[in-house]
Amino acid sequence: ISEEIKLICLLLNQYLLQVDYHLEVNDSCPNIEHKDIASMEKLILLKKQASLFKELLPSKVKFWYKFNALISPLVLVELKLCCEGFVISNTIPFGEAVGMVNWQKLFPNGSPLPKRLGKDFKGGLSGFPIFLALYKCLEKIEETDPSIRIIAGGGLMQKWQVFTLAKFKCVKGCAFGTVALLRPWRVNSLAKYA
Repeated sequence: ISEEIKLICLLLNQYLLQVDYHLEVNDSCPNIEHKDIASMEKLILLKKQASLFKELLPSKVKFWYKFNALISPLVLVELKLCCEGFVISNTIPFGEAVGMVNWQKLFPNGSPLPKRLGKDFKGGLSGFPIFLALYKCLEKIEETDPSIRIIAGGGLMQKWQVFTLAKFKCVKGCAFGTVALLRPWRVNSLAKYA
C-alpha cells in the first residue's frame, strides 16, 4: 500500500502542484470488497496511510476519509487527528442497517449483483434509501464528539434533506452524488441552499 501511496503522491505533485484540492480516500465500499475497519490493526493501517499522504503531499492539501454510515463514532474519534474530517456516507453493505433500509421491499429476491456480475459478493446500496442510516449515524457522532468534521451524503435529492442535516454541528458540508446522477439540474440549487 505504501508504494501505491508514494506513486499516487508523485503523480499528484507532478500534475496538481499549482492547484488547491482535497483528497478523499474511500475505505469502506462493499462493491470493491472492503472489510470491517473497526479492528485495531485496520486503525493502525489507516493512521499510517494518512501520515504518508500528509508527509508526501503539500500542506495545503486537505485529506479526508470516506466511510459508510455504519461506522462507529469511536473509530472517527481515533482517526480525527489524522485527517481533515470524514465523508459519510458511502455505500451500505447489502443487507446491513436493518430497520433503516427496507431491504425486503427494495430487493425481494436478494442482491442482484451476484447474478449479474458473476461475483461471489452481494455489494451494497447507495442513494436515497440510505438517508435514514446517515441521519442515525450523525446523531451518534454528535453525541460522541460534535467537533468531528463531516461532509454528509447519502441520497441527498431535496432541500428538506439538506435542512435536516444542517441541525448537526458536526456537518460542515454536503456531498451530492445521487442527485448529480439522477437529477443533475438540481445540483446547483441544492448547493446554493446548503
